[in-house]
Amino acid sequence: MPEGWFEEDIAGFADNLQRFDTSIERLHGKAWPRPEPGAGAG
Repeated sequence: MPEGWFEEDIAGFADNLQRFDTSIERLHGKAWPRPEPGAGAG
């Protein structure tokens, strides 16, 4: 674990980063998270 970071800090950061990424990608008309390569094929 990075020095000075608690588990709940990291979890909160990860949640906020995912929310941010989702919002930005939605503004650009792209799916987030990205589908796995090859997903849906077959």
